Amino acid sequence: MKRAKVGGNLNDLKRRALREVNKQPMEEEGGTLSQEEVRRIIHDLRTHEIELRMQNDELLRTQEKLVEERNQFSDLYDFAPVGYLALDAKGVIQKTNHAGAALLQAFRSTCLGKPFSAYVSRDSVETFFLHLRQTFESDTVQQCEIKLKNRGEGLVYVLVESVCWPQDGNERVCRTALIDLTALKPAEEIRFANERLVLAISDQEAVESQLRRNLSELSLSNDELEQFAYVASHDLREPLRNISTSLSILEKRYKPRLDDDANRLVGYAIQSAATMTALIDDLLQYALSGAAVLQLEEVDCAALLDSIPALLRKTIKETGAVITRGPLPTITADRGQLARVFQNLIHNASKFSGDSPRIHVSARKQDAEWRFAVTDNGRGITPENRESIFALFKRVDQRENSGTGMGLAIAKKFVDRHGGKIWVESEIGEGSTFYFTIPVTVLPRDQ
Repeated sequence: MKRAKVGGNLNDLKRRALREVNKQPMEEEGGTLSQEEVRRIIHDLRTHEIELRMQNDELLRTQEKLVEERNQFSDLYDFAPVGYLALDAKGVIQKTNHAGAALLQAFRSTCLGKPFSAYVSRDSVETFFLHLRQTFESDTVQQCEIKLKNRGEGLVYVLVESVCWPQDGNERVCRTALIDLTALKPAEEIRFANERLVLAISDQEAVESQLRRNLSELSLSNDELEQFAYVASHDLREPLRNISTSLSILEKRYKPRLDDDANRLVGYAIQSAATMTALIDDLLQYALSGAAVLQLEEVDCAALLDSIPALLRKTIKETGAVITRGPLPTITADRGQLARVFQNLIHNASKFSGDSPRIHVSARKQDAEWRFAVTDNGRGITPENRESIFALFKRVDQRENSGTGMGLAIAKKFVDRHGGKIWVESEIGEGSTFYFTIPVTVLPRDQ
C-alpha cells in the first residue's frame, strides 16, 4: 500500500511538471523548448521516480528491521530474569516486566499505575523513598536493600539499583532493577559480607601499594647495582691491566737475568692477574644479568652450539675434547645468555673429564618445555656437591685452582631468568649429565 501511494504521488508530480512545461515554455536563445528537451526532462523525471522508489524500498526494509529489533528488545526486557520497573518521581509504577511483577506478586496489568511503596514492607518504606529521592537528585546509579511484602511466609529481600533517565521532553523516569536476594541469604548477611569485602579490598590495596613501593625500590637498587658494577669494573680493570703489562714487560726483558724461582713467581703473578681479570668479567656479567631485560628471539640451538667450539678453542685444544650433538630445536630465548649456558657447561665438562673428554649435547621436548642435556665422561660429582656447585665461587673440585668458580652460577642465573631449572645427575667414575630446561613459552621470572 505504501509503495503504491508513493508511485501515485510520483506520477502526479510528473503530470503537474508536464503541465507547467506546456503552460510556460522555457526560452532558449529566443526560441521555445524543443521536443528533444521535453523528452530529456521526462527521462530525468522517470529516473528520479525510480530513485525515489528504490529509496522507498530501502526505507521499508529499514522500518521492518527496526520493528524486528524493537520486538527482540521487548522480548529481552519482558522475559529478563531480573525485575525491571519504570517509576515516576512519586514512585508510581509506569512499566514493569514479568520478573518485576513476580517479585511484587502481582499481575503486570494490575500493578501499573500503583505506587511501588504499596508492595514494600513497612520497615523498608522510608528506605525506598530516600532511595527514590537520591536517584532523581543524582545522575549516577543508586543502590539500596529493601524488603517486599510476601503473601506467604517471611519476606522477599531485594537489591534495588536505580538511575534517573530522561523520557519524553523534560520528563524524567526512574529506571529500577530488582535483584532477588532471598534465595541467597538475608540482607543483613549480604551487608556484613559487603563490609568484609570492602575491608579485604582495602587490605589488598595496601599490600599492592607496598608491593609497588618494593618494586620501585628494587628497580632503583638494580640501577644502582648496574652503575656500581660498571664503576667497580673500570676501577679494578685499570690497575690489573697495569700489573699485567708490567709483569709481561718484566718477564720479556729480564727473564734471562732471573733465576728459576723468580721466573716461576713472575709466571704465577701473570696467571693470577689473568684469573683476576676473568673473575671481574664474570662478576660483572653476573651482577648485570639480573638488571638487563631479556632479548627474546627465535634461536636455532644447533647453529648456536656449532659456534661454541670456536669460543673454547684454547680449552678444547689443551684437553683434546670431542663435542658431539643430536638434533636440537629452535626455541625462544635470549641468544647471548643461552650461548653462555652452553659455553660454561661445555667448558666445565672439558676441564674435569680427564683424558680424552667426550661431550654430547641433546634435547627433547617434555610437556611445555625443552629439556637439554650436556653429558660428559668425566670422573663424576659426589652427591653432597651436586647442589652446591651452582653457588658462587664453588668448584666441582675445590682443590682445582683453574677458573673463577662462577661458570655454573652464571649458567643457573640465566636459566632461572628464562623460567627454567638446572641440575646435575652423576655417578662417580661414570661421568655427569647437566640438565636444564627452557619453557616453550618463556615467561621471565624477574620481568
